[in-house]
Amino acid sequence: MRSNSPTYVGYAKGQLHEAAKVPTNRGQGRQALVQKYGYDTKFAMHTIRLLETARDLLRTGELKVRRSDGEWLKAIREGALGSYVSVR
Repeated sequence: MRSNSPTYVGYAKGQLHEAAKVPTNRGQGRQALVQKYGYDTKFAMHTIRLLETARDLLRTGELKVRRSDGEWLKAIREGALGSYVSVR
C-alpha cells in the first residue's frame, strides 16, 4: 500500500483542481458553489475525506469508513476553507 501512496496523493491533488472547474453535469446548486467559493465545496469535501481516510489507513492499517471528523467535513462542504486560492 505504501508504494501507491504518491499515486493516490497525486490523484487527490488532481481532484482538488477538478473541484475548481464549473460543473456542467451537477446541477445549478453546485455551479453556485463554484461561483461563490471558486470551487465545488462538496467535491472538495469528498476529496479531503478520501485523503484523510488514506492517511489513517497508512498510519493504522485499518480502513475506517465512519469518520470522527464529520463536523469538520461538513464545514468544508459549507465553504469553511474559503476561496480556491487558499485551498491550493
